[in-house]
Amino acid sequence: MYGTKADNLIKLRDAGIRVPGFTVVRFEEVVDTDRLEGSDVRSAIKRGWEKKLNLSPSKVYAVRSSCNLEDGDASSFAGQFDTFLNVKEKDVKEKVISCIESLYKDNVKSYMRKKGIDESGVKMNVIVQEMVEADKAGVLFTANPWGLLNENVVVIGRGSCEGVVSDRTETTSYYYNKTDKVYYYEGREDLLGEKELEELALISEKAMELFGHYMDMEFAYKKGELFLLQARPITTLKGDSPLILDNSNIVESYPGISLPLTISFVDLVYSGVFKGVSRRVLKNDKELGKHEDVFKNMVGHANGRVYYKISNWYTVLKFLPFNKKIIPVWQEMLGVKNKGYDTTDVELSLAVRFMTYVNSFYELVSVPRHMKALEKKFKEINRDFYNRVDDLEPKELIELFEEIREKLLSIWDVTLLNDMYAFIFTGLVKSRLKKKSGADDGYVNEYISGISNIESMKPIRALIALSYKKDKYSAKEFERRKRKYIELYGDRNLEELKLESPTFRSNPELLDERIEGYRQDMDKLKKLYLSMKEK
Repeated sequence: MYGTKADNLIKLRDAGIRVPGFTVVRFEEVVDTDRLEGSDVRSAIKRGWEKKLNLSPSKVYAVRSSCNLEDGDASSFAGQFDTFLNVKEKDVKEKVISCIESLYKDNVKSYMRKKGIDESGVKMNVIVQEMVEADKAGVLFTANPWGLLNENVVVIGRGSCEGVVSDRTETTSYYYNKTDKVYYYEGREDLLGEKELEELALISEKAMELFGHYMDMEFAYKKGELFLLQARPITTLKGDSPLILDNSNIVESYPGISLPLTISFVDLVYSGVFKGVSRRVLKNDKELGKHEDVFKNMVGHANGRVYYKISNWYTVLKFLPFNKKIIPVWQEMLGVKNKGYDTTDVELSLAVRFMTYVNSFYELVSVPRHMKALEKKFKEINRDFYNRVDDLEPKELIELFEEIREKLLSIWDVTLLNDMYAFIFTGLVKSRLKKKSGADDGYVNEYISGISNIESMKPIRALIALSYKKDKYSAKEFERRKRKYIELYGDRNLEELKLESPTFRSNPELLDERIEGYRQDMDKLKKLYLSMKEK
């Protein structure tokens, strides 16, 4: 009605969000359109229009444009119109007229010609808003215009917002993940407390509900109170076909920030493994070649974090027979929160689709045999690696890496089929238990989670035993057992899949620290040791 800027301020105010007092001066209130000739605004100014403003001599004001086509998807008019800040009451009239005049400047006319905009349909309304004497101010983006859509970005500096927008003030940038409520900042000074960040996150959420799209909002803090100064759409984000990245499950393997070394390895391995499992199901190189881009992009990364490129996972799963039944089971096992996906099948010929049933059945029943073969092959490769690695030059190390990559990636994809095997049969067990006993999810999960002697628990059991029995061994025997532990489990540690993470093998002193950590409370360690023995 009054232009995007003014309409958005009215929406914010009416929604109960704190906005500095403002008045919208309509073009028709100031300019007599019948007398307007070309761009000579001053010859068509109405008399006495400024009396309606009801301004205070003790306050200063911001005078901003609110053109009816400003901040639109097709035409943002960014930086084209005049804005005036800290305007005294006696000067507001002149600045409103100047703001309207900016509609007819050469740069604006050139912009409209370039965009194919009819000048006769453009109207300039003006916002007169009380200035906030801010302690600190900035810009809140309800999505990262350069990265993650579920991340708020806050750029803030001391003083007025104009200093931040014009890059005249030293700023701090905050990146707040809306999903897991964690944040980090870049800059010299930590200007926002956790409560203030949460307040801005809440405002971001309200704005998304109010406007229905991603917003760029200027704000100010005065004596602890938050004011929104203006809000406009982020025009660089078009809501069509966003790339969905999901960190369900993979965040356990690659928590926090991963360095480029790890990310490059993750890309390589996921691509090879998913292409391998698809080859087993399709057994058709022509069809496989059509999806090369999918296999190369099974994972994504943003701001140093690793994610599943989830749409490509669905594409691979759609190769499988009964995929509409398998996908929900897979989503539950992986912990995928957003369960919506494109249910359109991957286009396969009738003959190829039929063979996926035959191939999948064969591969599924062969999983136990193939897993045993993989374990045997892995032990051979692992043994050969440690026999050779210490004596190799850098060039030879690269050759060894390529050799192992070729040998392992050609068979490692069976682990995905093993996961599917586990997913399917766990799903079937849950379904039967529910039907037979009417048990809820909690009971079913408890029933199937009591498996003892899990492989992943062996390093912890061995470490607890080593820590508890330290005093029973001679110094020589204890060192021998530590070396044996490192030989067996030296690569097992927190964030062990990150190549940059230190391990017991690369940093043996970490094992000593961990053992001493357990031995700080011997009563607790004894209970742990005895409970481990009972299982």
